Amino acid sequence: MADSLVKSNVNEIRAVSGALNGKATVYLIPIYITAATAASAEFRKALYPALEEASPFASEAFGTPKGGLGMVQMIHFHDSEWGDFHEMLIIPGVFEYPDPKVKGATAQNRRMTAIYTDTRSGCYNARNNCNFPKHMARFDWKDHADGSTTIAVYPYKDGSQATDPLPWFSFKYTPGWLPGIPMSTKVFAALGVDLTLVQPPLPTGKGVGPVPKVGSEEVDSASGGVEGTEEVGTKEWVKLLPYQYTPSSVLGWGDTTRPDGSFFAPFVNAASTLAVKMTDADVVLPVPERWATPGKQD
Repeated sequence: MADSLVKSNVNEIRAVSGALNGKATVYLIPIYITAATAASAEFRKALYPALEEASPFASEAFGTPKGGLGMVQMIHFHDSEWGDFHEMLIIPGVFEYPDPKVKGATAQNRRMTAIYTDTRSGCYNARNNCNFPKHMARFDWKDHADGSTTIAVYPYKDGSQATDPLPWFSFKYTPGWLPGIPMSTKVFAALGVDLTLVQPPLPTGKGVGPVPKVGSEEVDSASGGVEGTEEVGTKEWVKLLPYQYTPSSVLGWGDTTRPDGSFFAPFVNAASTLAVKMTDADVVLPVPERWATPGKQD
């Protein structure tokens, strides 16, 4: 990894430009969204954080959900330019949006509608560099002796570090009996599935509020520190193709039942679904292509 890597501190915001090249453990659940579900009010409520739902990010002017193949991922970055952190993300299929190259035309690509993390640097850089609608959350991530993993995600309430007692998302992974095999997200392209993400501009949020720095890891301007909210807003659209590769992926079973028996979304109500664990995975977020919102002038 690059010499610039630093140990994560959840209480600081450290701005990092350029691509992300990380080592991580990844859990993936494939989902399929029907066109009817994509057009429903429950889709909007379940898939967008409140900040983005109330902004142009979730408006029809910035894209119409069409459904199709998507995924939920839980990732623990052990090492990366953004530090060591956890995240959970949702890509609920394809969106149709204004084509930046042909006036009056539309294009279709997948879009990430929600993502949570447990460090302010991970939140800031994902929003600032990639237009990922990332927010802070508490993660209860446990790897068990039998090979299973349990994950619970508790998003922080706006402007604070308070959470609801019930996790917004729960997940249990149970490994299958087949041995691990190499896996790359390039296999999707071979199957005719384009995983390129096109993300609209983001609104600015309050973040989790002021958090005291810790010991010798205090940040100043010379070391890339940033004052203010980690929920930074952006002005341009971005397009990028994430890449993941692991020498060992294991097919298993996932359970997304929350402690009260409910599910985080009515269309991902799986007490038993296929899930893939990618161990020691390379995760790459390249430098995105960028363009201005059509008709907007800064």
